[in-house]
Amino acid sequence: MTQPIIQGKLTAPPLPAGYLPRPRLEARWDDWGGRRLVLVTAGAGSGKTSLLSAVTAICHRPVFWYTLDEMDADPVVLRDYLLFAVSAGKLRATGKTDHDLAEIVRCLRECDKGTVVILDDLQLAAGSPETFIFLERLARYLPQGHTLILSSREPLDLATMKLRTQGVVAELRATDLAFSPGEVAALFSARFDGAPMDNDLAAVVVEKTEGWAA
Repeated sequence: MTQPIIQGKLTAPPLPAGYLPRPRLEARWDDWGGRRLVLVTAGAGSGKTSLLSAVTAICHRPVFWYTLDEMDADPVVLRDYLLFAVSAGKLRATGKTDHDLAEIVRCLRECDKGTVVILDDLQLAAGSPETFIFLERLARYLPQGHTLILSSREPLDLATMKLRTQGVVAELRATDLAFSPGEVAALFSARFDGAPMDNDLAAVVVEKTEGWAA
């Protein structure tokens, strides 16, 4: 390993206090089960991490979670963490891209079908072309039935056209995550102890905030 592994980065964060369940978005989890790659792209405060944390907490599929920080812009560090996560800490990184990829794929092949790998805050690796080439290859060789979810504040520079033509890519964007008037009213009611908000006012809030969750 290039550095000690911080276990907290491999654990889904807890839901924030007052999280509002969003059935219309949480229902997409079932569709994602048939996808090889899911791209979740929206700005800070849009609710990406909260949504992913909520659905993984109630799902019955095995999930490997990895939250990036500034150190993970180093592609070697990123591969170390991925390999550590999927191997339950039993393997050591080889220092060679192809070998690391082969080990990660082998470990995932030994997991239950339907395993999900989530990388959150991937925008922090935006300056590393090597990292995105590695992730492109991981998506391409991911064992059948598994899903790779990449969450970022910014669009990722990934070559996904081949996977898209195969119909195995799904996307969740800022427009999808934006709160609807009904969700705004429900959030207001939960935050202010049952206080109602009429539909017209909720629509105004959506218009003024562009549905921004924060």
